[in-house]
Amino acid sequence: MATSAINTAAMATSAMATSATNTEKWETGINATTTNIKEVKAFVNWRLSIYEKKGWKGFDLWESFINDFESFIKDILNNLSKDRLKTIRDYLCENRVYIRKEARKSIADGLLGAIHEPTPSKWPTDDPTDNPTPPLPATAPI
Repeated sequence: MATSAINTAAMATSAMATSATNTEKWETGINATTTNIKEVKAFVNWRLSIYEKKGWKGFDLWESFINDFESFIKDILNNLSKDRLKTIRDYLCENRVYIRKEARKSIADGLLGAIHEPTPSKWPTDDPTDNPTPPLPATAPI
């Protein structure tokens, strides 16, 4: 199964669980540093489902992500679990938001880097294998 299909299934399951939560209180954001981790996890699931529903990509997705996650610190991200962090990172990357991957750096560090950047990072030219933008099709010779 493709990564995006797995992420979509995981987000759909999370969205159903989150629908039972009152999300109106999060319309203006969340202060993750003063909220219990169960509620933070529900907030993350809800925001991922919103991103997918809206179909945001690139700058629009980056802008929403940094606004939604601006109160998140490394300890809070680490409490979300590696699988959840990977789901967030992979969803962003698949939708044209560059999240740096480095050896010996945690996924939380990559996400925090994106959250605190004043502008979205450009996809590096030396990292073509992870670029979600498909190459242009080759033209047939005439």
